[in-house]
Amino acid sequence: MAAPLHTGPIAGDPPTLEWLALDRLAVDPAYQRGTETPQSRRILVSMVKRWDWRLCQPLNVSRRVDQSLFIVDGQHRWVGAKMRGDITHLPCVVTSHTDTADEAQTFVALNLRRQKLSQGNVFAASLASGDDDAKRALQLIEGAGFTLARNHDPSTWAPGELFCGPAVQQAVKVHGEAVVKGALNALSEAYEGEVQVRGATLLQALYVIFADDAKQRGFDRDRFVQALGSAEQRAWIDRASQLRQQHKDLSWRDATAMAIMDAYTAFGRAL
Repeated sequence: MAAPLHTGPIAGDPPTLEWLALDRLAVDPAYQRGTETPQSRRILVSMVKRWDWRLCQPLNVSRRVDQSLFIVDGQHRWVGAKMRGDITHLPCVVTSHTDTADEAQTFVALNLRRQKLSQGNVFAASLASGDDDAKRALQLIEGAGFTLARNHDPSTWAPGELFCGPAVQQAVKVHGEAVVKGALNALSEAYEGEVQVRGATLLQALYVIFADDAKQRGFDRDRFVQALGSAEQRAWIDRASQLRQQHKDLSWRDATAMAIMDAYTAFGRAL
């Protein structure tokens, strides 16, 4: 049994939960980020097109000494609601701060503590929601003999686990099921029983190969799988790096695909 944690001091006063009118709220540009970036605009446009109260978490708001109310966290929700024009109040968690610097420190702490969802979290949630694209991607992953890794830490992955569900889902939309299926099966066979530490990177290159080279007359799939498995996963990344030094315009994906196909060609000559 783990030793009990030492209880430290409590900072600040308990917050209040309030339903506040939009025109009572403000933001302080001294520490708040603007909403003019492309990413911010995409977030705001999505709110204007479809507001979902189930996704609207309470705003974190500071009540200053003069009773003015400044948003510490939740600026996009506030701006999005104002842009719509049909939302007049938002739920808020209201706390007291001594000054602007105190607010800014809370702003930084909230953003540093916010944990981004991993690919595994996103994919698991999509599956739980019944998303058809996610379910089809899972069928292809499991059909190739893989299972899903939920933890983003490669040191925890077991052989046969793959951590790129959303990327596979997107690849199906871009390349089609046949290409994705071919790439997944090739990767599974080439590195059977191994931890897929570079699986996501190699798959990007394999999609390119199975969308083009694998469809050419004379392509020997069995020989290709042998050639792919003849080098460690990391070795393909090293070879791609060397090719990119020679060909500055090559992307990592295309350089990796070229390295694998070069090995496939050489493998054939050696037989």
